[in-house]
Amino acid sequence: MCAPILMTGLQVASSLAGGMAQKSEANYQAKLAQIQAQHQARVAAANAEFKRFDAERQSAAERARQSTTGIDPKSGSVIETLSQNHAGRMVGVLDEEHKARLALYQGALQARTLKRAGQSALTRSILSGSGIVANAAFGGNTISIPE
Repeated sequence: MCAPILMTGLQVASSLAGGMAQKSEANYQAKLAQIQAQHQARVAAANAEFKRFDAERQSAAERARQSTTGIDPKSGSVIETLSQNHAGRMVGVLDEEHKARLALYQGALQARTLKRAGQSALTRSILSGSGIVANAAFGGNTISIPE
């Protein structure tokens, strides 16, 4: 008499344990995705800083060259030329900063997706356990309460 109840209980427990394990794994993978994204963002930020330093160094050297050669009336404004050249050098910096923000966004999106998948797995296991109990109670295997 107790065997069907015991078997049903074991099936429900197994289903719930599987769902909890899947949720735990998904949460671990989500945390890992966030850590990797933060690492990628730090690398991109460091690259941006190196490029910014290099652009500043090149611009300073160009200003020094311009100051020693004097003004050429046939060329464009010295300030305009220096500004345009510096802006061109800063494109790499902006690209690296964008990569950093993009890495964080993608990591957060991946983590959110993984957490939702884990929650869905747990919900499916709960529903599966409910189905097992309902099948045992009203289906082929009837649960009988011992007297």
